Amino acid sequence: MNGDFWILKTDSQKADAAAHLATVAVSHDKPCSVKIEPYTETRRAAQNRLSHMWYGEASAQGKEYTSQQVKSLAKLNYGVPIFSLRMLILQSTGKS
Repeated sequence: MNGDFWILKTDSQKADAAAHLATVAVSHDKPCSVKIEPYTETRRAAQNRLSHMWYGEASAQGKEYTSQQVKSLAKLNYGVPIFSLRMLILQSTGKS
């Protein structure tokens, strides 16, 4: 997704977004669109944001790995075994 994304919860944030919108260059050749809709955050987005915060904190504390490397190690050491076990259970119950 290109462009700016704003979540407005206060009048101050609304004013900041309106001020930013006033600075956007528009023309017939390069039009812009603006869409105002209710915002609902999915549990998945919140969980992803939380896990990425943890990867960053672990990276900063250990200084041995980047946050992307911490994420990869977590996926390898925790995610893959859980997924593998789930697949074995599904296969053994005939629900694969």
